[in-house]
Amino acid sequence: VINKLLLFTQPMLKEVMINDMKFRFRMLTPADSAHVGNILNSFPEADQTVLKNRILSLAASLVDIDGVSLESIYSGNLSRDVVLMRYSELLKWSNPILNGVMLAYEKLVDDIKQEYLPDFLKQPKKESTG
Repeated sequence: VINKLLLFTQPMLKEVMINDMKFRFRMLTPADSAHVGNILNSFPEADQTVLKNRILSLAASLVDIDGVSLESIYSGNLSRDVVLMRYSELLKWSNPILNGVMLAYEKLVDDIKQEYLPDFLKQPKKESTG
């Protein structure tokens, strides 16, 4: 059990093929999610949207595409925060591409969540008699 628990502390990397390109994602830790939340909270209130949160989460998790990281192609003045650099690059993508990658990432996260659900949550609900 201890060995399995220690494995939980290691970065979990997963790959997804999209249009003949390999997207490599790192599953977010609670600290990563908190960092995304802090960035979102620093935005003007009108920009604190669900879409921006989804894009920030994608930016925090996207390691590279075919071995090329988004921060390596970034040119700007946000060099202190990798998530913001990636986010800035993602905002340049067209909506269909960005939406497709977000959906692939979110499906990957959902699939991983399913692996760790307790058995009782997988049981079909019984009909109520009351």
